[in-house]
Amino acid sequence: MAWTVRLQSDAERGLDAFPAAIKRQALAAIVDMADDPYSVGGLPIENMPNGFKLKFGSWRVAFRVEGSIVKIFAAGHRARFYDHLPKRHNPK
Repeated sequence: MAWTVRLQSDAERGLDAFPAAIKRQALAAIVDMADDPYSVGGLPIENMPNGFKLKFGSWRVAFRVEGSIVKIFAAGHRARFYDHLPKRHNPK
């Protein structure tokens, strides 16, 4: 199956802040997602169906699989990365 990878503008700006060597690793993983987004070692994102994160040292990339489309929607240092993800919702 062929996958279409879409890098959203927020993620692109986040990747620009990565150190050069880590950015190369992240971009290589993003390219590999076109073959199979499930083979790049993504970990599930809590409270986000079909959402995954990749870890590169202290840096993170978040993506969501929607049908045959992989949307990379966030990237950044772990100190701020999780601020951009959905918060846990516990209705009472």
